[in-house]
Amino acid sequence: GAAFGLRKGDRSRVIDTPDGFYVFTVLDRIPADSAAFVKDKDQLTSQFVRMARQDRLRQYIAALRASAKVKDARADVQRTNAQAEADAAAQQATKPKR
Repeated sequence: GAAFGLRKGDRSRVIDTPDGFYVFTVLDRIPADSAAFVKDKDQLTSQFVRMARQDRLRQYIAALRASAKVKDARADVQRTNAQAEADAAAQQATKPKR
């Protein structure tokens, strides 16, 4: 990157990104602690894997919701036995007799 090649006190050229323009000034440089990274690498890896899985699951669920065909059957489910019997009797009454 543009900032990592600079020395303390240097200023980068103008960097044009989709989010806007940036200019970096290096105020200080702190050497990387590779021992700390190695120590935390497994934890970081599992954290990133977990985040990637969650993101894929969110995308999968969003795709399922987008393609779902939902039928509102609450009226049928919430009917009481008495209502169901009354409807059956009404249908029976409207059928022609042989």
